[in-house]
Amino acid sequence: MGAGDSACIDLCQEEMWRKLPTDRYDYSAMLHIIRDTVKEVHERHVWPRQAASNAPSFQLLIALQGLNPGSRSLFYSQDSVVLPVDGYRSIGVGCYLSDYLHERIYPNNSVYQVATEEAARIEVGILDEVKSAIHGCDGETLVAIFYGDGNFRWLLGLEVREIESWFQGFYESEVPIFRAIANSDMSDREFDLQLKQFDAEMKLLRVRQARDAKTHMKRYQEFLKAQRQAMPKPKT
Repeated sequence: MGAGDSACIDLCQEEMWRKLPTDRYDYSAMLHIIRDTVKEVHERHVWPRQAASNAPSFQLLIALQGLNPGSRSLFYSQDSVVLPVDGYRSIGVGCYLSDYLHERIYPNNSVYQVATEEAARIEVGILDEVKSAIHGCDGETLVAIFYGDGNFRWLLGLEVREIESWFQGFYESEVPIFRAIANSDMSDREFDLQLKQFDAEMKLLRVRQARDAKTHMKRYQEFLKAQRQAMPKPKT
């Protein structure tokens, strides 16, 4: 995957697919091919136009996974330099916001203490925030999860959009709580009602997350109960 000039990114991808071995996982040989390919594209298509106002530039994230034995590696490029990723890496014009949000949610790379699927959903939420805030970050979100044992899976478009809707619902529901924290003059009763409303809305979100009918019905009953608590009947 890449950020920047799409033609250079496509060319790098095409050349790597053609050159990389498919019958074995040879880390040194594959890294050598990747570095040579990125350098070659810069020599032919980037550096000759360096002084031009429309000179291309691009970055890459490259994931490699062996099937037998199971092995995996991640690399990133900066100009013509290709280096292994030790931990987490974002690229492109939105990387600063992405890194900030990632550090807020997973300080000190604590992302490695959670399940892979959970981390993937969090990153979908982060990317959705970046796309909504940074001009030039747009397009469909595509997610591939590599499990390290030779298996991987794509998050389908419908699944990605559903995850995005979870976080959008959460952000909309947390705004009143955020404002309530800033309002130190708010009465305890009003603050408690805000918390109950937030709780009801989160239970409704959990209803949307439920996969099977039995779990869905249970969570829906919990939502109705929370809603009644959040909206008590006026005293007569």
